Amino acid sequence: MKKIMISLLLLSSMAAFAQKEITVKSKVKSVSVYLQGAELFQTATTTVPGGTSIVVIQGLPGSINPATLQAGSKDVVIQSAEFRVNYLKQGVKSARIKAIEDSLELLRVVNVRYDNERQLANDQIAILLANKSVGGANSGVSVAELTKLMDYYASKAASLKNTILEVDLKDAKNQERINNLSNQLNAENSLLNVPSGEAVIQVMANGSKTTDFNLSYLVTGAGWTPIYDLRCESIKSPVKLNYKAQVWQNTGLNWDNVKLTINTGNPNEGGTNPVLQPWYLSFTPTYAYDRNDNYRRKSMAPAPQAAPSVNNTLSTTSSAGYAWSDGSESLNKYVTINESQLNASFDIELAYDIPSDGKVHLVNMVDYDLPATYEYYAAPKLDKDAFLLARITDWEKLNLLPAKANIFFEGNYVGQSDINPNSTRDTLSLPMGRDKKIIIKRTKVKDYNATKVIGLTRKETSTYEIVVRNTKKEPVVINLVDQYPLTTDKEIEIELLDSSKAYVDAEKGQLLWKFTINGSDTKTYRLSYSVKYPKDKVLSNLN
Repeated sequence: MKKIMISLLLLSSMAAFAQKEITVKSKVKSVSVYLQGAELFQTATTTVPGGTSIVVIQGLPGSINPATLQAGSKDVVIQSAEFRVNYLKQGVKSARIKAIEDSLELLRVVNVRYDNERQLANDQIAILLANKSVGGANSGVSVAELTKLMDYYASKAASLKNTILEVDLKDAKNQERINNLSNQLNAENSLLNVPSGEAVIQVMANGSKTTDFNLSYLVTGAGWTPIYDLRCESIKSPVKLNYKAQVWQNTGLNWDNVKLTINTGNPNEGGTNPVLQPWYLSFTPTYAYDRNDNYRRKSMAPAPQAAPSVNNTLSTTSSAGYAWSDGSESLNKYVTINESQLNASFDIELAYDIPSDGKVHLVNMVDYDLPATYEYYAAPKLDKDAFLLARITDWEKLNLLPAKANIFFEGNYVGQSDINPNSTRDTLSLPMGRDKKIIIKRTKVKDYNATKVIGLTRKETSTYEIVVRNTKKEPVVINLVDQYPLTTDKEIEIELLDSSKAYVDAEKGQLLWKFTINGSDTKTYRLSYSVKYPKDKVLSNLN
């Protein structure tokens, strides 16, 4: 029995020795950042003995998706790869944390010095107060001596109190710096104390050898959003579009000196196609509450018409083809664009540092020179200004996403606008901002506005005059839009009386005047319509 027990112990100890964990640190080499989430690629190098062994690769985020962990090596056989969280391992303090801690230590020393100065001044004041009595009960003091003593006491006490005041002011500022640095240190440590992850890999090797391990996995605490810069020197030059990525991550692992790939996909959306279920209709009564505490059926008035959209009313053409911007001014020569069936990716050869701080870090991707035609768009009913638009064709090749754009025209920043490439039209309109040199006035013509009551009906006529003046030197093309009311009620009759030869979209109630206006020239257009309805009723949104 003793021999059997000894043999079992030896076997168990040999098995434990054979399965001893080999720990190795890893480094992030590259990251593919998605709109939501990121895929990290890490490497580690270590020596493994012959036979079966366990390699623990440290330095992974603690919040990865374990199902996405992939491990590979050319020199050994990977038998299994699992992920685990190490709650005991502390993160390495960054240089920023060490600098904050050193600053706090120095400020706290200064704080002690201020306390000492304040205490010394208070002690001296206490001594003055304890010794301000002069003379004895039966001895007097001359007026000169008393005056001299009072002057000394007043001067010394005032000096000491001023010293305390100065120390208090300095101490308050010093304490404010301590509080700010302490708050920042807490924020940095909160990221440092995030649990780290480890990849536990079981391998089999023919003999002792040094090998490289490659890991990849998905994390959710990262992502990017697009933003653009639009620059145009004049309406005769192409549009320069700078495509940038706002990258952020709070995975708990700093991305130091890594190569980035910006991907337009989103792995968190899932790839399962939706399935339609039967759609059943039923009646739901709609009621309104009146003052007589009775319920009555509510009649729904037609909704007011939305403002006209330039993409719904206009279409133009421009020359096709795109050119890269000058490589000396952009990163284009360091970026490779790959397009798959579902998305596009921008591989950037330059290395970046993206700390795990949750903050936005700008990454320049590509610059485009976009051939464009320029036109103005104006809807004076809503806004008195004219807006310059650059028309781009074949825009699908640019892999753009809906985002904000910073607009620069003739070297000046003119504002921010939106780019929405989710359009089915073949021309993309890029807003370039307001042009104050195109002056537009829309006024109601009083002589042609009237209200008449004929029998049981009321007829209201409205007339507007739109004056467009081009104060620029060169001619420009303007798309001027306006509207007249529509109705679905048979009791309301609407007639368009004057459109000044505009293109009329009767279904939308929109009018479009597209014209070229020369420099220093003025054009005038008129819109007139009538509305006839029962005189005992009131139209809520006629004007």
